[in-house]
Amino acid sequence: MVNFEMKNSLWLNSCISPSDSRMSSWGPVTYTVGTSAQSAFPMALFKDVGPVTIKFTLTSSQCAYS
Repeated sequence: MVNFEMKNSLWLNSCISPSDSRMSSWGPVTYTVGTSAQSAFPMALFKDVGPVTIKFTLTSSQCAYS
């Protein structure tokens, strides 16, 4: 079983509003696979907050298609 915490997940599990000032900023967020901490990715996405950009690197063989 994988156990990890997402950004602001503890607060929302406590029934606190997403706009509560005790929460860290929801975004916009740039998450880099393999570099960013798992806890940096928000546990929820809100249209009015801004986008989440996910960056990752592929090798040339991973980009190839037949």
